Amino acid sequence: MPCQFSLASFSTLATTTLTALLFSSTNSGFAAPVPALSADSFVDSIGVNVHLTYGGTPYERFEDLIKPKLKELGIRHIRDGAYQEEDFFHKVKSLAADGIKTTLIFSGNPPTEVIATAKKLTGAIEAIEGPNESDLEVFNFTHKGDKFPEGTRNYQKEMFAAVKNDTATKNLPVVLPSMGWGENADKMGKLNSAGDYCNLHSYPNIGGQLRLATTTRFLMNLEYQSRQQGSIYLACYLVTSSATSLRLIFTNW
Repeated sequence: MPCQFSLASFSTLATTTLTALLFSSTNSGFAAPVPALSADSFVDSIGVNVHLTYGGTPYERFEDLIKPKLKELGIRHIRDGAYQEEDFFHKVKSLAADGIKTTLIFSGNPPTEVIATAKKLTGAIEAIEGPNESDLEVFNFTHKGDKFPEGTRNYQKEMFAAVKNDTATKNLPVVLPSMGWGENADKMGKLNSAGDYCNLHSYPNIGGQLRLATTTRFLMNLEYQSRQQGSIYLACYLVTSSATSLRLIFTNW
């Protein structure tokens, strides 16, 4: 099961962690050893949001800039929309050939198209994700005439069922929808039965200095979205990869 982690347990964790830090700072001779993690496991925990179809931007330089820079960074995981373009499919496959796998976001594509795309990109994608921030009007999300939250909720359930009922895609992890505003997650109700892994978009300071108010908002977003997804995470764009059992932190690029 995905990380079952309540806000109460987060508070306990924060308290016990702080206590441990204070204890170790004053009683260093009694501090318990912390096992080291490999650098490789850290690298495998990082992903990058990309926009491979954006024309009129540096993304047009896929072969001589984008792909080489991703390889140079050592990135193994990317996230992008499921654009239905052959050139996009080619780029996803090309990156996969160099060990860079993609999480594809489906924001309203018919379930049949989701399945067909996943089959076309077998081996190149590592997860299927539900609608991206469909609570924001700017994305104009609808499903069978319904907007957020009903449209998002029903679409996610239908997409999840389609993926899991097809023998060719049933083992692909399905990621829950993201919220642009954390408080909107409450409108969705619990969706943990329509996805394998969590998805959290939390913007604690929106470009400003980190203050108590923005920290509080960040924690509120965690609470709202954890109620929707049945778990809680502490990072921006957080997804768990079933292939590696690592929590992936995606950053915008």
